[in-house]
Amino acid sequence: MGPSIDPSLPDKPMHIADLSLRSYRDTALTHEHDHHQTVLALAGALEMEVSGRGGMAATTSLVTVAPGRSHSYRANGNNRFLVIDWQAGSHESEGTQRLMSACDREPYLRLDQRLLPLLRYLETILGEDGVEDDERATWGRLLLSRLGAGLEQRSFVRARRLDRALAFMENRKSQALTVGDIAGAAHTSAGHLHALFQRHVGHTPMQHLASIRLDHAMKLLRESDLSVAAVAAASGYGDQSALTRALRRRRGITPARYRQSQRRKTGP
Repeated sequence: MGPSIDPSLPDKPMHIADLSLRSYRDTALTHEHDHHQTVLALAGALEMEVSGRGGMAATTSLVTVAPGRSHSYRANGNNRFLVIDWQAGSHESEGTQRLMSACDREPYLRLDQRLLPLLRYLETILGEDGVEDDERATWGRLLLSRLGAGLEQRSFVRARRLDRALAFMENRKSQALTVGDIAGAAHTSAGHLHALFQRHVGHTPMQHLASIRLDHAMKLLRESDLSVAAVAAASGYGDQSALTRALRRRRGITPARYRQSQRRKTGP
């Protein structure tokens, strides 16, 4: 049995963890759902944008989208993915809890490469006919737990310093910040901070700060009547033109056009 096309859930009720083999079309689509979704690449890569943050599911990484998060996705060429659609239960393993905590901060995570043989085995199993829903759920739960356990060893060792840095950036996003400021708040050196972000977040501290600022600016444009100049100041930009340049370069739209598009969606 080959992989299904695209991530729409089947009409049947979803088990607590539904593991499936899928391929995606070369068409950009956007949606959200009321459960977690974890995507792991077996072949090809899936370009994604989760709540305005770009990244991808590739053979060295995984993506976990939290419930209610709007996300866009598109694949090119031949591709194949393991996808787990899952709902958090009341008695999660420690590994699954770590995965849930991690995706709340950052949807794009590095894959523990020791799990690749397991992924290949599951690819073989799911390619066969007659795989029961209960079996898919069992494998899905096991995989979630192992993914989270890998994060404990590779990501959560640095959690305290990185979390300090992330909290500082979020709380001071309207202020002028340097890498040295962020490193000082995290009680580490600028070089170590840069290495932490590159390894565990996937981009530099200043790139991450730029995403935080743009996310905040877009939220204010959607939900407030502040002028674009006031939005720029509240989001850490020196003036309106700086925000306009950043939003156009990184998100492909100007503040005025973004605000207009959002108001058309919510208008009478």
